[in-house]
Amino acid sequence: MHKLIIQLQEQKADSSAYVFRWWLLHQQSVVEQGETDSQQSLTEIVTQYVPEASMRGELICIPPSSRVHYRYLEVPKQQRKHLAQLAPFLMESHIGQPLEDVHFVACKGKQTVRVAGVDKALLSHWQSILSSLSFASIAIVPPQYLVAPDSDVPIDFYGDVMMLSDQQVCHIPVEFQRADGGNHVSSIEEWISHLSDTTQWRSLNLLQGEFAAPSGLGKHIASWAVIAGLVMLAMLVHVVSLHWQAHDIAAQSERIEEQTAKAFLELVPDEGRVVNLSRQLQARLRQSSDNISQEDMTPYEFLAKLDQAKTSLGLMQGLTQVSYRDGVYRFEWRAEQRIQLDQLIDQLSDANVDAQLEQVVREEQGFRGVYSAVGSPR
Repeated sequence: MHKLIIQLQEQKADSSAYVFRWWLLHQQSVVEQGETDSQQSLTEIVTQYVPEASMRGELICIPPSSRVHYRYLEVPKQQRKHLAQLAPFLMESHIGQPLEDVHFVACKGKQTVRVAGVDKALLSHWQSILSSLSFASIAIVPPQYLVAPDSDVPIDFYGDVMMLSDQQVCHIPVEFQRADGGNHVSSIEEWISHLSDTTQWRSLNLLQGEFAAPSGLGKHIASWAVIAGLVMLAMLVHVVSLHWQAHDIAAQSERIEEQTAKAFLELVPDEGRVVNLSRQLQARLRQSSDNISQEDMTPYEFLAKLDQAKTSLGLMQGLTQVSYRDGVYRFEWRAEQRIQLDQLIDQLSDANVDAQLEQVVREEQGFRGVYSAVGSPR
């Protein structure tokens, strides 16, 4: 797996423009190196030397020390478990800008802890530059990481000079550097050696917390998560659509049933009021007895003829409802077969009853016929 180390050096004329010094490593050895002041050229270099960088490569960026607050602090052991929350307050008295504008990271050591802070807007700018290179893993490590807690000489890393003073690792501008050149000149090989301790330098990676960069696997997982979310959303929409379709079908079915019941009640007005047939018949007989002329059949005679017809036909079913109005009997008859409804008309005709079959309704256990009849006693 390739590893690319990039050092950012601010150009004097423009602090927002950088010179990119880079080293390409393979198996902890430098295989290519160079320098460019163009981000586009840097992208072309990555494409040329690391064709699979977007899947397997690792990028480590070393920013200018002048842009990073870096201190060694003594923190009681019982408080170290909350170091991430304590770091901003430990650094508050040492920086000259609001805490909410600074991003902090911390690393535990045997005796002291290292705390680094950088302006959030600047860190976001660095991150946007590096993300365009499409590496699977990206880290930004302060150059002060090279300075040991017991260092007593300035450290010069390719022109970026730093020195430990009063527990703070400070950048030394060119005009304040020693003329005799008594600096410890650090090389890329020294950086590679320090990077072998992954626990330490990864703890000082500035791309943590809100600036955490997803790994290659994390990007794939995020992509699949988006796809899975879209699939779930589509399924949810489909389920909701099916629910509303089922709701509409149920509503239509209910309306059809209501219309059917209403139509049937119009054909058979008394259907909805039949509760007890014998009680209803007795009430109807008493109510209509005074209105029947001498020439009409009495209800008792009519019921007797219906009963006689049932016996003659050998039916198991028969009369279910009867009413009388204006000289006309209206009744319902149940039969197992459709032909039996017509046979009833013939039987009543023999008994001097003129019956007409007005409506036939198919039921689960046979047929229901609605008749009107008039007749006279023999």
